[in-house]
Amino acid sequence: MRNVIRRIHVVVTASRERHPYFWSDAGRLTELLESHGSEQFDAHAAPELADAIVFVGSEDPAMADIRGHPLFRRFPSKSFAFHAGDEPLPTLPGIYASIPKRWHDPRVYRGGFYLRASLNGAINNAAGLPAKYLFSFIGAMDNHPVRGKLGSIRCDNALLIDSGRDQLPNDQAHERFVRSLRESSFVLCPRGGGTSSFRIFETMQAGRVPVIISDDWVEPSGPEWHDFAVRVREAELDAIPQRLSALQERAPEMGARARKAWEAWFSPQQAGATVVGWLNELRQSMENHGPFRMPWSMRARYSFRVAKCQLARFRNMDSTT
Repeated sequence: MRNVIRRIHVVVTASRERHPYFWSDAGRLTELLESHGSEQFDAHAAPELADAIVFVGSEDPAMADIRGHPLFRRFPSKSFAFHAGDEPLPTLPGIYASIPKRWHDPRVYRGGFYLRASLNGAINNAAGLPAKYLFSFIGAMDNHPVRGKLGSIRCDNALLIDSGRDQLPNDQAHERFVRSLRESSFVLCPRGGGTSSFRIFETMQAGRVPVIISDDWVEPSGPEWHDFAVRVREAELDAIPQRLSALQERAPEMGARARKAWEAWFSPQQAGATVVGWLNELRQSMENHGPFRMPWSMRARYSFRVAKCQLARFRNMDSTT
């Protein structure tokens, strides 16, 4: 492959106060890139020398802060996004955990993952261990309509808990969630505010089978998802008990494959290489097909969002003067 990426410069344009998660993600990305494993790789390159400039997160869902940044204006052809936010308008090439299918173009985008899930040492491999429940879900049920319907699923051998309704301290709630992964053959992974879910990757780490409930989710390239994951349409939740009961004998094998896929693509030892590999693919694709250009439908939405944000800022300024 021509022009292999060996030097990366990581940038955060979002406010640290308003978006601390993106700043944490920048640190996580740098840590994982440092574990890339090649002595010739530099995760702290100066922007002038970098093969890729990676903007982590954004202040604005339309990424106007990135597109207006001096580094993007100076080096647009080697600028990429790594975005784990819920509703991105992908106005530059890159890796997006929750890119909707309507915007996805494999020439300029990759479905992404959550860096936090690659560095969660609290989840151990339970592949092959006996499970107490056929399936489980512990999480908030009020941040998307599909989650609100999970409580209506009827199954005697399932664990379904709306964590938004209980008052457990964070450490106890996380311990309960980790235990539920260990005790379940299948784990429901419904979309939330974004099309993706942390649970997909946490379930893989635990060696259990993710049941992905998100019609608009774009799976990250690389893993053979059909070997270890179950996709359920958002309108077919009632069929979950029957479908998973039919797959129960295969659950240990599928869980073991899920764990192997996590180790190969999203583990702390491999996640950096996964990101670099995707960036290489995107850079090569754009060399073959030409620079990224926003489609007209995206351009119109981008202009609307920028105008909306500018209006909000002006109103905020008026209210403080």
